[in-house]
Amino acid sequence: MLSSPWRPAAALLAALAAPPAVGFDDDAPAPKAAPREASPDDAASKPSSAKEAGKTAPGDSEFGDFVRFTETARGEGILETAIVSYEGEGGVRVDLLGAVHVADKAYYRKLQKRFESYDQLLYEMVAPRDVDPDQIAKSGSPVSLFQRALKDVLGLEFQLDGIDYKKKNFVHADLEPQEFARLQTQKGESLIGLLFKAMVQDWKRQAAGDSKSPDAFELLAALTSADSQRRLKLLFARELEDIEKVMAGIEEGTEGGSVIIVERNKAALRALRKGLDAGKKKFGIFYGAGHLPDMEKRLIQEFRLHRTGQEWLTAWDVRKSPGTKSAGSPKDSGSPRDGSPGDGSGRK
Repeated sequence: MLSSPWRPAAALLAALAAPPAVGFDDDAPAPKAAPREASPDDAASKPSSAKEAGKTAPGDSEFGDFVRFTETARGEGILETAIVSYEGEGGVRVDLLGAVHVADKAYYRKLQKRFESYDQLLYEMVAPRDVDPDQIAKSGSPVSLFQRALKDVLGLEFQLDGIDYKKKNFVHADLEPQEFARLQTQKGESLIGLLFKAMVQDWKRQAAGDSKSPDAFELLAALTSADSQRRLKLLFARELEDIEKVMAGIEEGTEGGSVIIVERNKAALRALRKGLDAGKKKFGIFYGAGHLPDMEKRLIQEFRLHRTGQEWLTAWDVRKSPGTKSAGSPKDSGSPRDGSPGDGSGRK
């Protein structure tokens, strides 16, 4: 099966590991998430201009998903990440913007435009606060090398190449390397240990019939296909939809939460608190999608914010180009190419 050890390792490093930092080469990270709830949109098929624009109406669920894969036709689909909005007293608004660290170029262009609307854009990066982002982009860490290799194989863009971190409203909101290493030592946490734990939990899910993963024949077929890059991208996108379950397995039994998720989330929310104290009102928090279920609960429970809306951005468009012969009858032929694929009824 592709999932052992490929699935947990690939999911961690591609979707949720922090962008690699200078001086962070020795023991790169991996992450968590809370169990996810199905959105009412998954079961319904009601026309709505908001849904067609990639948005979910306020109050659809108390805690939402932050990454989803939708089958739009046989052998085609879209991987999306969520932007979820929360509001509180005094006109405060916080948007959680889920990220995958390799994605289509158009995805990062749309995010960069969105970032301009915030008083502060709080971003993840285990790095010294005064480090030059361009220097980080050139890092030779194992995580960086993996992500760059992945983006080349799949024809994607690397996040540190696609986002301009030098904008004036960007605020570092993560642990510094020394603090990260100290906390990991205290908790006895390591990348290898987290990966092993994720593998064990994934094996358990497979045995219970709660995990689907491509087999060797599907992988071989993708590798030998004339449409190899897109088909590999499709296999990988399907894996990433279950990222929250993989991350939940990592957090299971971890006293006080992991450093890779919980402690870094706390650092992000300390930066949010500092911005609020400075009188700022509108914030974006740009973090890997696997961080956001825990962060959402903290915004609601600790900051007394309430969830007011959700929209989806296409991170990976894995549909065939116009004119390419279809592999089968489309399940959702009305899906717009840019934005939400509609009601989500095509999800696996």
